[in-house]
Amino acid sequence: MKGGNNVKDLKQQVAYLQGLAEGLGISKETKEGRVLTQIIDVLEGIALSVEDLRAQQADMETYLESIDDDLNELEEDFYEEEEDDTDYVEVKCPKCQDIVCFDADILEDEDLIEVTCPRCNEVVFINDGSYDDKCTCGEEHEEEDEEQLVAEKKSHTEDL
Repeated sequence: MKGGNNVKDLKQQVAYLQGLAEGLGISKETKEGRVLTQIIDVLEGIALSVEDLRAQQADMETYLESIDDDLNELEEDFYEEEEDDTDYVEVKCPKCQDIVCFDADILEDEDLIEVTCPRCNEVVFINDGSYDDKCTCGEEHEEEDEEQLVAEKKSHTEDL
């Protein structure tokens, strides 16, 4: 990692300056000696801080990659496309003209179920058995199997 080498270079340069100052016999007793020594000490602190920041950044990148991987797994699980085998019936609301979709299994349900429009709360379908004999399109149908009736119901509502 190139950034890591720069930190080592910075630390090596500061160490070189410290050795040079000692080798030249720069005294901390003189004004110039105190200034140079203080500058070298500040540079050493900066080099250590940069080294710490680089290590923290590397840890943060590793942590973020881990979070990103976990998030990708969650997205795959959550947004997993499922095969939808459910047949739907669409009817047009007589009041607001919105299309209302509901599960075709309601047609087979023995309990009385009313389907209402979510927009205006108008009843758009009741499974009271009249659906088997007559489609809401107003046309009479001969006794047909349920799948064909659902398909016709869907096509009639799409025409609306």
